[in-house]
Amino acid sequence: MNDISIDVFREDDLEGLIALLRSELRAENITHEDLWDKVFLYPNFRREGAITAKAGGRVVGFMLGILRRQPIEDAPLDSDRGWITLMAVDQEFQHRGIGTALLSRATDYLKRGGASTVWVSPYVPNYFTPGVDEAAYPEAIAFLVKHGFEVAYRPISMQVSLLDFPPPEAAGKEKDASALGGVLIDSFKPEYILPVVEHVRAEFPGDWQRLVRKTILSITEDGEPPEQLFVAIEDGKCIGFCRHEGERFGPLGVAASHRRRGIASALLFGCLRAMAVRGFYRAWLAWTDERAAKLYATAGFQITRRYSVMRLEQDL
Repeated sequence: MNDISIDVFREDDLEGLIALLRSELRAENITHEDLWDKVFLYPNFRREGAITAKAGGRVVGFMLGILRRQPIEDAPLDSDRGWITLMAVDQEFQHRGIGTALLSRATDYLKRGGASTVWVSPYVPNYFTPGVDEAAYPEAIAFLVKHGFEVAYRPISMQVSLLDFPPPEAAGKEKDASALGGVLIDSFKPEYILPVVEHVRAEFPGDWQRLVRKTILSITEDGEPPEQLFVAIEDGKCIGFCRHEGERFGPLGVAASHRRRGIASALLFGCLRAMAVRGFYRAWLAWTDERAAKLYATAGFQITRRYSVMRLEQDL
């Protein structure tokens, strides 16, 4: 470690950081734009949480710690949590204590900010992955376990081809509208703005509100197709929605009192069918759980990645 310097990120480290992330986080394809959007231009970013290891001027390690200084609207306060959303050490320099030094600096920063737990890496909204990819980075999981982290839960990513949608295995699983008991499944219209906003605020406090507003604005102001947002309407009220942004599907949410009526399935198939008509080759979702995966499987989604969300309890 005598030839390694550990310090906060500097502007001239950018190209070295990109090279490191592309080399070591092989499954992510992180770009300059990703770092601008999810890191440097985000209000909760602080330079003290971006820890860099360098050898002879070369970036050989990096770890990003995040504290939530600006809470997400209507979401429960989580200022007692800290997140590590990026971590990498150049293979040539591994097993020399660099990862341990980076982790120590990052967790110390989070602890000083009041974080009694540290999570890797489900920081909403600016996570790169919802956890550590179990197939791509098993050594990272072993490293974290060695330093006291435990697996908190295991989300998954899924994908479906839209080239011939619905696939044969989905035959008969799409809900007929007549079976929904008066529920209208429809693409977005301006008259749905208030019902949709009220539904999301009541049922899904947190970042989903921002995503829904973003989609509504892209339709009403930017002229994007209304099929980016599908809604379930009953007696003038919105009781469910789903959205997509490009090939990325989700979120999908149905009011708790209206679940198990086939509404989620109708929204799912309606949105995917519209995506296929528009010429999208696939639909993918970054983060779901095993329970929801059963619904997505009915439309042909298959699991593409499994993650371990890691958690460390800290004494303050």
